Amino acid sequence: MARIVPGKYAADSYTEQVFLVMPQHLNGTGKLFGGQLASWIDTIAGVVALRHCNTAITTAAIDNLQFREGVDQNSLVVLKGKLIHTGTTSMEVRVDSYVEDIATGAQRCINTAFVIEVAVDANGRPTPVPPLIPVTGAARQAAWLFLGAGQPPQWPLDGAEVFEGEPQAVIRQQYAAVRELTQPND
Repeated sequence: MARIVPGKYAADSYTEQVFLVMPQHLNGTGKLFGGQLASWIDTIAGVVALRHCNTAITTAAIDNLQFREGVDQNSLVVLKGKLIHTGTTSMEVRVDSYVEDIATGAQRCINTAFVIEVAVDANGRPTPVPPLIPVTGAARQAAWLFLGAGQPPQWPLDGAEVFEGEPQAVIRQQYAAVRELTQPND
């Protein structure tokens, strides 16, 4: 029988980190070296995944690494990582990278990356991760459909947190019902 892993929320593993671009981070044109940003992205995604699964992880893939603009020395780079999907042993983390204007605090997105992390046990083998509990109506409907549980109930789709008027116990019951429908029979 498969090990049952309790679900967790994306907010439980959300990670934000600020970096100061220093001379050792620059490429030959005096801008932030793309490999440095990729390293920071991988680190943030790893922290998000570790917080979610509470076990060792390894990076399986980084997708959509598009550098929208160069970043100068002494700039602040803000990386925000959020878990957006879980599989049986894998997690997809979205990492948005911003340059922050020091004078105004305004942030401009310079990169969005999607990173696949895999949880591994002490022997380096993939191990189950907690499912991601969707909290918005749209996310909950997408999860319901993804799990193949038929036509989903009509949850609010406005992107607002549904916990305001709906007790967590009800959401957990609905989520447990979806998991029960999708568990393999032994």
